[in-house]
Amino acid sequence: MDLRMTTLLAAILCVVATAPNPHEAKNLCPQGLNAPLLLYGDPDNCTQYFICAHGRNHLISCPDGKHFSNVSKVCVPPHSYFDTCAPNLHEAKNLCPQGINAPLFLYGDPDNCTQYFFCVQGRNNPRSCPEGKHFNNVSKVCVPAHSHFDTCVPNPYEAKNLCPQDPNALAFLYGDPDNCTQYFFCVQGRNNLRSCPDGKHFSNVSKTCVPPHSHFDSCAPNPYQAKNLCPQGPNATEFVYADPDDCTRYFTCAHGRNHPGSCPHGKRFSNVYKTCVTSYSYFDTCAQENALKECENGYKGLIAHPTICHRYYNCTKIYRHPQSFLGPYDRECDFPKVFDVLRQECLPFKQAFCGLNRTAGKNGCDYVQNLCPVSHCVPCSIMFTNCDGLADGYHRHRVGGFPRQYMLCEDERVLQEAYCSPATFFLPRLARCIPWPYFSSDCADDEIFSPVLRKCISDKYYNDGCSLSQFYSSTENKCLSYDHFEDK
Repeated sequence: MDLRMTTLLAAILCVVATAPNPHEAKNLCPQGLNAPLLLYGDPDNCTQYFICAHGRNHLISCPDGKHFSNVSKVCVPPHSYFDTCAPNLHEAKNLCPQGINAPLFLYGDPDNCTQYFFCVQGRNNPRSCPEGKHFNNVSKVCVPAHSHFDTCVPNPYEAKNLCPQDPNALAFLYGDPDNCTQYFFCVQGRNNLRSCPDGKHFSNVSKTCVPPHSHFDSCAPNPYQAKNLCPQGPNATEFVYADPDDCTRYFTCAHGRNHPGSCPHGKRFSNVYKTCVTSYSYFDTCAQENALKECENGYKGLIAHPTICHRYYNCTKIYRHPQSFLGPYDRECDFPKVFDVLRQECLPFKQAFCGLNRTAGKNGCDYVQNLCPVSHCVPCSIMFTNCDGLADGYHRHRVGGFPRQYMLCEDERVLQEAYCSPATFFLPRLARCIPWPYFSSDCADDEIFSPVLRKCISDKYYNDGCSLSQFYSSTENKCLSYDHFEDK
């Protein structure tokens, strides 16, 4: 505070407690002994203002005819940017932020493209662009009239405007939806029309002008759109796939558009190997996927099922059975055999080659010909055994309760079913058949019946070299009479 103001305040304080206040009607001062210093303009005179001291307003005049600014709280030149007292001729168009700390702000005159307003302390002050220029509300500068950057004049392509409206948005291009040879270039939210050279078409994928009807032309109508399985987008990976209606043809993808190609004579396209392969060979997965159509189109031969190893198609003969889950050309190997794609015949699982993506059934009930097609039949689970949960190796048969019957398991798959010769039964631990006198239905799978003791004992006491009246001692590694038997 300068010396003049300090002296003035001292004089005011000397009389504040005794003299009447002639300006009480205009008193807006905070009340109280510790009230802060406050200055405000006289609402009836722009050249005067009030200063508050201990709740009392004291009238002061600005020097040299200046006006008091209620924003900056100082006397300023009349009708200047900072004069908040004089009437604002453009108040109806005032969009300025209010307050002493309001940021700098510029905006175009909504009624005149060549003018704009400059905000100072909440007041809008008019300015004019140089001749031939318009104010740009996005970049906040004057730009050549009707140029790319002119946001003031009406946009003839506004109905097609897909431009980002952010002033910091990256450059953006897109094709004219009504003309393949034209595209729009975005500048500060405005779409500006451009034309491709030499009759080229604009590609919305590559964002460039490309030869019409080429692989890269995303604008021209696609005659194969109904079969388009291509990944979409500028970063889509390369993709090739067979024509679903013709195995000898395929499609290659470029920028989301499918383009046709043909295999050489005698070959077909494989969706697995992504190349043309010999027709009806093991590699011909297209024929497998379309086997029914191949049969109906006159092919005479066998075709492997595309996903099930124990199934195949026989195009040489139609077979229809009213009580079957199989189609007219469907065939199924007898359990547990599977169809070898190279030899074109049913073979044991360990001898056959299933090929890629073909899964073989593990037990008899995985074969549909063994399932019940009608309500009155023997359930499959009663007729066929399984190796579910069993370790690899030989095991007693699970169906029928016949101790003579056994099976070979591998990866929980039934590889073999067999019977012991008469007067023998199957012992799992030894994985072979032993004499019938050692069998009892009361014994567990890891037990044998002792004819001498007349009870079930561990099968570790059995040995082929021992007679019925002996047991095998693993401790002494020999056969002993039951007089020495101690079950431990």
